[in-house]
Amino acid sequence: MQHTEPRRYRFTGHERVFHNVSAIDALPDVLALFGYRRVFVVCSRSIRTKTTWIDRLQARLGELIVGLTDEVGEHSPLSNVLKAARQVREARADVIVSVGGGSVMDMCKAMQLCISENACDRESLLRLQFVLSADGTEMLTTSHAPAAIRQIAIPTTLATSEWTPVSTPVDDQTRLKARFVVPDGSPQAILYDPALLRQTPVRLLWSTGVRGLDHAINTACSSSPHPFASLLAEQAIALYLRHLPQLADASAPEALAAFTQCPLATSICNCCAMPASMACRLNSACKSTATMPSA
Repeated sequence: MQHTEPRRYRFTGHERVFHNVSAIDALPDVLALFGYRRVFVVCSRSIRTKTTWIDRLQARLGELIVGLTDEVGEHSPLSNVLKAARQVREARADVIVSVGGGSVMDMCKAMQLCISENACDRESLLRLQFVLSADGTEMLTTSHAPAAIRQIAIPTTLATSEWTPVSTPVDDQTRLKARFVVPDGSPQAILYDPALLRQTPVRLLWSTGVRGLDHAINTACSSSPHPFASLLAEQAIALYLRHLPQLADASAPEALAAFTQCPLATSICNCCAMPASMACRLNSACKSTATMPSA
């Protein structure tokens, strides 16, 4: 009998993923599904100040919203994470709703860790950084507290952060990225809203979409391939290559498909966390400082 090397496949804790929906209209039913009644919103500064989207969300949810912050910042500094976590506790929120790109969702994951572990200061939080598995292929959490709060994500980019429990906020003091694997850190639900995505500058959609394409290629070329993940990666690559160029003109007929199919590609290539290829590890190592660009 031919010996085959063991392969691992890791699911990351999502319970619902909604494609091609109006997030404002769908969110009340999603909150009701999970029994949430006290919502804390974390959003990007640009989506709050340059659009009316957050105003419309507040009007739709009304008293369900018990707090809101847009103090995220590039790479979500730890000081902002700790401040927002305190605000969530004080508001007695039972769920965090993130509206934004990778920095917003990264911040929310780190906030979840602060709340679950009662890590109220920088030193306590930094002690919870992840460790590598014995073979060096998997990031393992050092947190043992059950998740005290979850996140529902409404992405405004194609950054893929909604598909991982990993959070890498920047340490204000060292300017290096902290590295956490947050138990139940992957959003409980994701809502992909093409109308909201259309409000994002196309250059940002392209840059984050290329990062998603990079993830798919890394998976397809992994030194520890898994047949299921490889199959998904091939499909994601095809979707990205077809639809990313169509984002250029939001008014064009083909753009409608692009604003739904690009998030689908993001979902397909990131629905699992596989053992990393060398390319993935080098990519992670190169982004350890806050001076490296990120979504």
